[in-house]
Amino acid sequence: MHERRFIPAPLLQTYALYQIPHHAYFAIECKSCNVVKDIAREYLEQAGAYSSLKELSPRFRCTLCGEKNAMIMAGNWTGERT
Repeated sequence: MHERRFIPAPLLQTYALYQIPHHAYFAIECKSCNVVKDIAREYLEQAGAYSSLKELSPRFRCTLCGEKNAMIMAGNWTGERT
């Protein structure tokens, strides 16, 4: 059984959200506890459609550990969903 992993596209980190293609998936990773979760484009748009992913990242807090040490990534998922 394969584990699902997120493959980020690092170039998209500096793009404003509205510039990122709609076929891209988004994930948020807590750099403190290393958890990676899906995040909906709509949720990010509410936080700032004209902000880059790099600018949006400090606004989010981890639901598991409570730290504000997030990194939002655009890219694609590979493997099976568990």
